[in-house]
Amino acid sequence: KIHDLMTTSISDKVNIAVKLIEGIIEEKERILIEDKGAIVQPDSTIVSWFVRITDHIKHYGHLTFCIASKFRGNKTFSYRNPEYYFEEIPELNTQERRGLLKRYATYKGLDLCPEDLRFFSDLLSGYPEQVLFAVDSISDTNLYSVKKDSHLIREYADDKAKVIVESFSHDQRKLDFLYFLSKFEFISYEFLFSLVDEVEFYPITQNFINMSVCDQLGVNNDYIRVNQVIQDYISRSKFGTTSEYDDVLSKHIKKFIEEYTDNNRDISEYIFSIQEAIKTGKDIDSRVLVPSYFVKTIRSLYEKGGSANYKEAVRLADQILSNAQYMHSNVIEHILFMKCQSLARLHDREFFNAVRDVPEPESSFLHGFYFRITRQRSRAIESYKRVLRQRPNDHRSKSELVLLYLQNDEHELALGLAKEVYERQKNNPINANNYLNCLFYKDDSHIEPGLVEDILERLKSNQAQRAQEIYCSAKAKALARFDNKVDESFTLIENGIMDFPDIKYPVLTLCDLAIQYKRIDKLEYAIGILEKTDSPKSQTYGSFIRFKAIWLTLTSRFDEAVGICKRELTELTSAEIDQFIDKLKQYLPKS
Repeated sequence: KIHDLMTTSISDKVNIAVKLIEGIIEEKERILIEDKGAIVQPDSTIVSWFVRITDHIKHYGHLTFCIASKFRGNKTFSYRNPEYYFEEIPELNTQERRGLLKRYATYKGLDLCPEDLRFFSDLLSGYPEQVLFAVDSISDTNLYSVKKDSHLIREYADDKAKVIVESFSHDQRKLDFLYFLSKFEFISYEFLFSLVDEVEFYPITQNFINMSVCDQLGVNNDYIRVNQVIQDYISRSKFGTTSEYDDVLSKHIKKFIEEYTDNNRDISEYIFSIQEAIKTGKDIDSRVLVPSYFVKTIRSLYEKGGSANYKEAVRLADQILSNAQYMHSNVIEHILFMKCQSLARLHDREFFNAVRDVPEPESSFLHGFYFRITRQRSRAIESYKRVLRQRPNDHRSKSELVLLYLQNDEHELALGLAKEVYERQKNNPINANNYLNCLFYKDDSHIEPGLVEDILERLKSNQAQRAQEIYCSAKAKALARFDNKVDESFTLIENGIMDFPDIKYPVLTLCDLAIQYKRIDKLEYAIGILEKTDSPKSQTYGSFIRFKAIWLTLTSRFDEAVGICKRELTELTSAEIDQFIDKLKQYLPKS
């Protein structure tokens, strides 16, 4: 039996792995791995522990590992080490796309005429799954509907997860079940149907498999999992499960902890239940834990957000880092990074002790993150610039700089970066919002025709709550800025405030519009909301104080406005505060 992996040295773990793999080699089997950066690193090198395993087994001369890697391998390495072979798989060329389209359509019993084949071929961009999605859509609905919504096929290559999830928007039962399945790394049919009704949900799982929403795993296809790209999209968008499913899982976790044994337990049940138990702070026998359970749980807590979850993420990080001598450096760095992010979110100065152990350029990135969260914008900007000097194509840092430049009203500095970041990932609502905010400050004649409408349409079609909330604010600004529909703009944003009561951004948008169009009543209403919801630790606190100072000035309380700026805008230098106070004078009522 394998126990105590939390306190087993790397060398001993390698030896355990070698023994297991030798048994697989004896059976003339192969190990298929979908690698997202654990083996082939972002810099194309092979992680050291895998090299050590390979060195132990290469004398067998057996093709043991078949790895589909996210990153490209270094072919020079394979020339020096013939036991490795790397092959890059390019996208389908035009002829291959057309051939696959025609053959798969025939296989599905469709009779597409040459004109229809040309129509769909022109939409394809080289991903085989895009072809399958196009044909499956025709098969499941009809040719007319798919042609009418052909933009979905084109967008599939950019963000297939968004397109697929939206295709279920008319069927809430399927959508809720998909969100439920996405909670599991993988799940056996046996475990799944102990939680939900087999008669009702087995046909849905088969529909998901046919549409490539889910894959089957295992020698006998005993397991099912949500396609990783779709699972990541659901996680990023924070789509939650219904209370019905939450109750089912809560009861299962409680029973699992009370009755835990490892005798012939379903592996999918075991992995899911252990991670959920860790997340809720339950005591689990350390002998059955492995570091990856903690890593995934820490990430889940961080993504969920909130002070309690950030504190729990830090606690778990400290717990696992106490056994750092038994872990590979990559795992340690990953845990440290998430710990530092959580500390930054908490405004905890322990961040500066923790970040010392993080190598560059990640250390500079984390410093920038901490300074942005704590409203020290000039220091944050310098930190992100330091990252880009070391890693010029770091899009995370570019995204952060866009946000900081916008907060400083430096729209020209933000514009080029915002465009670059948006065009790289058009379906990210944050990128779209930042780019729009730059465009709102450009002269109409310098804005590409249809660009603003296209970005707004992408936001509108994204069903994630964050995208819908951002769309509301962006559309309100566009109505006032480009269409001169000011009253309609205010109606839309005030409805948005009611639709998203826990989100501050629509309220800040109302402040912005109210100041721009001299609607003091609207500004007073928005300030009243922010008075109840904002605090000095909030990232939006500086904006709130600025808006409040403008409101005070507009209502003939300039001295009070000056006082609140000097007292509360602690992130600004004296010169910056004086500059803002001078700007306030333009809002003084004319006598």
